[in-house]
Amino acid sequence: MEPRRNLVARPPASSVLERFRTTPEEPELRASARAMHRARASSISTLLFGPSGSVVLAVSISFLVLSGLACRSAAPVSIRAGSIASFSGVHAPGAPSLVEEGERTRVSLRAMINEVVSFRFELTPKSTPLRNASLHVRPFRMTGRRNDLGTSAAARVHEALSEPSVFPVTVYRMHRVHVRHLPGWMIRFVDPADRDTEPEDVLVPVSAPRGGLAETLEPGRSYPFWVDLFVPKGTEAGVYDGGLEVRGGGSPPLVVDITLEVVPVVLPDEADVQVLAPLDHEQLFRHHIPTLSGAGSALAVDDWRGHPEGKRMHALLRATLRELHRHRLTPVLPDLTPKITTRPGGELSVDWTAYDAVVGPLLDGRAFSDRLPLRRWPVPLSELLASYERPPTGQRDAEFSRRYRSMLIRYLAACADHFRETGWLAGSYVFLDVSPCPAGSTAEPSSGRAASADGSAALASCFERLADAADAVRRADPDLRVAAAVWPQSMEPYGWFGYPESSSCPDVDIWAPPAQFFDPTAMTR
Repeated sequence: MEPRRNLVARPPASSVLERFRTTPEEPELRASARAMHRARASSISTLLFGPSGSVVLAVSISFLVLSGLACRSAAPVSIRAGSIASFSGVHAPGAPSLVEEGERTRVSLRAMINEVVSFRFELTPKSTPLRNASLHVRPFRMTGRRNDLGTSAAARVHEALSEPSVFPVTVYRMHRVHVRHLPGWMIRFVDPADRDTEPEDVLVPVSAPRGGLAETLEPGRSYPFWVDLFVPKGTEAGVYDGGLEVRGGGSPPLVVDITLEVVPVVLPDEADVQVLAPLDHEQLFRHHIPTLSGAGSALAVDDWRGHPEGKRMHALLRATLRELHRHRLTPVLPDLTPKITTRPGGELSVDWTAYDAVVGPLLDGRAFSDRLPLRRWPVPLSELLASYERPPTGQRDAEFSRRYRSMLIRYLAACADHFRETGWLAGSYVFLDVSPCPAGSTAEPSSGRAASADGSAALASCFERLADAADAVRRADPDLRVAAAVWPQSMEPYGWFGYPESSSCPDVDIWAPPAQFFDPTAMTR
C-alpha cells in the first residue's frame, strides 16, 4: 500500500490573478486576471496530482468550455484592418507585437515545440454586411532559422523554403453565457463595475453547423474568435510566417499575418501536474442531442450501446474527452457508474461491461491520438453515497443506514478488486462530496456571526457522516484513497464560527476545499 500523503495546495489561478488586477507594477498579471475573469466558466472542484502520483493540489479551477484556456493573455489592443471591417480586442500569449501595416494586421507569437499557443480577435463589419463569410488559414513557411550559438536573438539566417510547415490551426467562434449567481472569488476580488455577468464562455469550431461562422456577418456587430495553433514534435526551431484570411462579399480579404517563433524546447507529452476536469456526461447528452432533452429521457443505467442515439452519444462523449485531453486536462466522468444489482439477502453484483467499454480506452490510451492514458480516475459511487447526504431521523432510517453502510463497503471492495485487476487502482481516488453546509444550516461564512446551535449541530453531523463514509472506504480496501470537499482549517477568520476541526476527519487523504476560503498556510501543514 502506498503511504498516505498530505496535500500541498495553492489558491485558484483566477483568485490569485484578480488580486493583481489593479497593481500597476504587474501589467502581465493584470492582463491575465482580465483574461481569466472574462473566460471563466463554471467552477469545478479539482484534484491535481504530481508526477510521482502524490496529490499536490486540490482547488477549484475554471476553464473555458471545450478549449481549456491555459495560456497567459496580453492586454487588449485595438487595431484596424481594411476598409470593410475592423479587428479589435486581440489577446495573445506573453506580450505579442501587434503591428498595423496598411491593409494587414500582424500578431507575433512564441511557442515551444509540442505546445499550443492561442490568441483572440474580434471582427466587426462596418457599414455593409459581410456575406458568404469564410475563414482560411495561410500555410506557414520558415523565414529564419534560429542561431542558438550567436550572442543575439537577432542573429538569424533568413531563407525561403519551398515546402510549407504544417501547424494545425483550430479557429473557434466565442459565445457569451448569462451568469445569474456570481462566484465568491469575483465578489471578493473584482470591483462591481468590472464584473462581467455575460462572459465569453463557450467556444464552437467555426466549421460547426450550429454556432459556428455565420454566412453573413452583420454590420456594427462584433464577432469574437479564438485561435489555437499547435507546434507538433519534429518542428525545427526558427521563425515562421503564416496567417488567417477572412473572405466575403467579393471584397479583398481581411488578413491577420502571424509570425511564430519556435524556440528549441520540447514540452513533454504529459504535464507534471495533472488537472482533473469533471464532466457531466448526461448533461452533455441533453444539451447536444434534442431527443434526450425532454422529461423522462434520462438513462436508467449508463449503458447506451443499444440506445437509438447510442452511436451519436458515443461520438459526442469521445470528442469532448479528446478535446479536454488535447488541452492537457485530465477529463473524468464522476457520475458514470456500472450496473449494480442487489438482492433482499444483501447480495450485491456489479456488471462492469458497459462501464469498461467507456473507461477502458481512456485509461489505456486507445481513446486519444497520442495514445497517452489518463493517469487518474474516480471510483464510481456518486449515487451510492446519497444516504450520507442527510443524517438518520429515526430508528427505521438508522437501521437502513447500517445496512446501507454494509452494502457500500461490499460495493467499494468490488470496485477495488476490479480496479486492481485492470491496473487502475494506483491512480484512483474515492471522492466524498459530503457538504459541510447542509440545507437549513445557519453556519455560513458570509454572516460574520456565530452559528446557531442548530447550525453547529448540523455541521457536526456532516463531519460525522464524512468520517463514517471515510471509515467505510478504509474497511472496504486500505489501498483506496479518500478525497473530501471540506476545509481542514479553522473558519473563524472568515466569520464561520463553530466549524469542526480537521481532527474530526482523520481518514481523509486528499483535501479538496472550495477555493474562495482557501488558506495556503493551513493547507501546507
